[in-house]
Amino acid sequence: MVVGKLARGAISLTGNIFGRRGGGGVEKGEQADEVVLEGVSLRIISKAKIPEAATLAPGLVGVNPEEITLAHHINPTCFMYLKDGSDCVIKVQGMPGVPLGYIALEEAHMYNLRVGEDIQRAFKVFLPPTDSPFTLTDVTFEVRLRSRPHVSDEDRSRSHVSDEDREGDEDKEESTPEVTVDVSELTHIVNKSLFGRIVAVGETMPMDYMGTEVLLRVVSTNNVDQDEQADLVFYHCYRGMVTADTQVYIERATGLDQGLALTNAKIKAGTGRTNHLVHITTCDEEWFPVKKRLLRACIALTKQVQDKSDHASEVTVQVDCLTFDRVLLFLEAEALGRAKDFNVDINQVELLLAAALHLGCRPLEDLCRKMKGDFANRIREYSFDEVKQANDAGQFWILVDFMVLDVTRWLPEHPGGKSIIPKQALNLDATCFFELYHVSRESFMYLKQFYIGEVQLKDRPFVPSATPGSAEFMQQLRQYTSFRVQAKAPKVLKSF
Repeated sequence: MVVGKLARGAISLTGNIFGRRGGGGVEKGEQADEVVLEGVSLRIISKAKIPEAATLAPGLVGVNPEEITLAHHINPTCFMYLKDGSDCVIKVQGMPGVPLGYIALEEAHMYNLRVGEDIQRAFKVFLPPTDSPFTLTDVTFEVRLRSRPHVSDEDRSRSHVSDEDREGDEDKEESTPEVTVDVSELTHIVNKSLFGRIVAVGETMPMDYMGTEVLLRVVSTNNVDQDEQADLVFYHCYRGMVTADTQVYIERATGLDQGLALTNAKIKAGTGRTNHLVHITTCDEEWFPVKKRLLRACIALTKQVQDKSDHASEVTVQVDCLTFDRVLLFLEAEALGRAKDFNVDINQVELLLAAALHLGCRPLEDLCRKMKGDFANRIREYSFDEVKQANDAGQFWILVDFMVLDVTRWLPEHPGGKSIIPKQALNLDATCFFELYHVSRESFMYLKQFYIGEVQLKDRPFVPSATPGSAEFMQQLRQYTSFRVQAKAPKVLKSF
């Protein structure tokens, strides 16, 4: 797990002015702004079916000119994406011939947006954010042939392989001549085609290279250079805008025997820096490269964090992989100023506290101790009358092996529905129902979060019970509920 930085240049949910359809054309001002926020429903049509599409540059999407109003009329285009959210952002231009209420997409757009022709979808206008970098420093594509080139008989006759050499080779698949792509030429085509467009990781796009159609797929995007990435606590970039300064790298798609050769490929230089990392090995021999800045809260790792050598420092910690991963999530939340809102599973508090003590991470230690204190403070013994009074008052307290479990807030999320517990499990010992409906022992993991105490020993004989739980089930249940407090026997007052 390489811990990175905040997403810089991801998503802006505000956009340009998107017009309404209707007899009066486009409405402006506040009403148009409302449409921007709500999105507009458009039916998808293939761009190939619009004769006027020949006037529109490849990669651009068309809508009826009366469908859209732009803030800047000099350049009548805007960016759009699906209202429900999509990594892919399309560049839209007014195009005569597109029916009102339709949007003309190329086959690649439909694939990237995961939509099909004649489907109605809601679109929103997208503007690049202005408060963070959005232009790309570099983008890397992988390239493959969209289809294997057809070999004519004339071309085959010019092959160096003679008919005699082919004899006896009938069982072998006829080879296809290798297509050679000059990456420098293809890069020029890509730069020209994608200038001013937004690309996202995973997006695919066809390109015509010297009469051969190739398919490009975005494999990585960056909006800061590699040295700056190393200095940032968080880093994540999955889309951005291609400009004249964007460096384009093209590599051959791996794992495909498709008769494609690349020449003049530009190799992306690596930063080579590792001195900003600590290589941490957990006690179960998993390995984490973590940025030093993220580990400053761990006093026990001060030596590694302050190491000034020109390579990554190394350390082994007595924390298992899963727990250390949770520690990193907490450190990320703290770096973002959200440690107070960090959600810790009550079942993991003991493990996290032990990890915090081992790593010297006081903020995590304080959080775990607070959670343990809150847990201890809310635990007490209840009379059976108190349980019934709580249920009469609209709460949902259930009893399992005389544990008092408050499931009030969780009831709407109950996988079995919110009605079965009130109907079957209130004001009695519901152990048998818990065993009957919860075959998976995963449900045991939630009990500590609902646990608020125990039924007093003196009241237990008066608690109705449908059927006792099986011996095997009760043994497993008590193994998973070691957090329970022991109910105290009532004091016996003696008179002398």
